[in-house]
Amino acid sequence: MGKDVNLLVLVREAGVDEPDVHYYNIDRKRVVEALKNHKGEEVYGFVYEDKDRAETLRMLGRYASDPELKFSWYYAAVLSQKIRSSKKAKELEMPNLKNRFSEYFEPDLLDEDND
Repeated sequence: MGKDVNLLVLVREAGVDEPDVHYYNIDRKRVVEALKNHKGEEVYGFVYEDKDRAETLRMLGRYASDPELKFSWYYAAVLSQKIRSSKKAKELEMPNLKNRFSEYFEPDLLDEDND
């Protein structure tokens, strides 16, 4: 099986102001297949690995500033938010160290609100 990548797809239908945004974490071999399933007046697909998240965010800005593309700053902002929220979701999947070490420390020492 291939390596998983992130696929972010923005689709804007004719006559609709608000684009649809789709996020997938899929096998890299299925990217083209996934992109073919999206139809619209404008379809933008971005494939990136977690380690390339910052570069992908910069690329969105470059696309938005290119006058030859229909890719707007609004699209860049929507996709940037999706990239950032997907990163936060993955961080939440990480083990909680507070629970892991709670048997060794007093509960009040592990509270984040301590001064």
